[in-house]
Amino acid sequence: MPTGTLDPATATRAVDPLACYPSPQVPQISMMVVRALVGAVARAGVERSSLLAEAGLAALPLDDAETRIPLEQYRKLVRTAYGLSRDAAFGLHMGERLSMGSFDVLGHLVEHGASLRDAILLVLRYSCIVTSAPRLQLVERGEIARFLVDLPEENTPESRMTAEFSMVAFLRVLRSFIGEGVLPRRVLFTHPRPAHGAEYTRLFGGREQFSCEKTGMEFQRAWLDRSTPLPTSELRDYMLTRAEFLLAKADQDTTMRQRVERWLESQSDLSRPSLERVARDLRTSTRSLRRRLSEERVQFSALVDAARAAHARRMLLTDRRTIQDTAYALGFRTPSAFSRAFKRWTGLTPKAYRAAR
Repeated sequence: MPTGTLDPATATRAVDPLACYPSPQVPQISMMVVRALVGAVARAGVERSSLLAEAGLAALPLDDAETRIPLEQYRKLVRTAYGLSRDAAFGLHMGERLSMGSFDVLGHLVEHGASLRDAILLVLRYSCIVTSAPRLQLVERGEIARFLVDLPEENTPESRMTAEFSMVAFLRVLRSFIGEGVLPRRVLFTHPRPAHGAEYTRLFGGREQFSCEKTGMEFQRAWLDRSTPLPTSELRDYMLTRAEFLLAKADQDTTMRQRVERWLESQSDLSRPSLERVARDLRTSTRSLRRRLSEERVQFSALVDAARAAHARRMLLTDRRTIQDTAYALGFRTPSAFSRAFKRWTGLTPKAYRAAR
């Protein structure tokens, strides 16, 4: 296999959401992301010590790239960064200011991708070294490709910053392969157009759209095969080895419950999820899967129920389908059965929940 290309087997795993370790029960963020955020705030004229002290995180070990902090602490840091920088478009400007090297091995691998497709597959495979959320996806249909960012929340300062930063950073990756000044077909955001919408237009050339079902970027599929402007090197091979080490290290802490939860989260159809199918996709036996879940004191049916509840909330808010169609998509025989289950999950009927949001 030529040096500098992604192994076909690795490329296949890269688009599989189960190749990355799933979100832990207490979601965490790598210190790589924290350091990038702190660096961006410093470039905005705010002292690092002031940011950390204001957020109550002065003791963070910023020099240890393999350390992780709870996601809730990171959210607090983001909110503090917004306040101290006094920059409503902080996420957009962070995407402009930071180099890919700010994200350590992952950033360097992207820079040395053999093609745009290879770079994206590397991001999909190894992004979980940095964070388990948001989930990323590459969708190819006809002549169009979409790079999607699945944010767990909508229109909060943290999710908006992540969306803004992700899209600006990906635009920079796109331009490094296709050419400076190139624009995608569309740039999609789930949040409404903010007051600083002019900054979006400056960066995305008017291709931005708001209140969409997904956050992501749409571009010509043919661009995926555009080769790298940088020569391949032994450094890439070293970085791949390092990334695999970090991925394996993170995977050691994965429970079977977390792996099943991740599988359920990745499914668009939860009408008939079976233990046998999950076991097959997780590359284990049904007996072993049942035993592991029993040891972790969790029932498969309870995990399915929780996943359906999350899917139902998301579908009611983002899909245009009727409540009846939503019920059938989730495996309920009648809309009334779905309504009863949804009220048990949320305290509201599907209709009341959709109206309230």
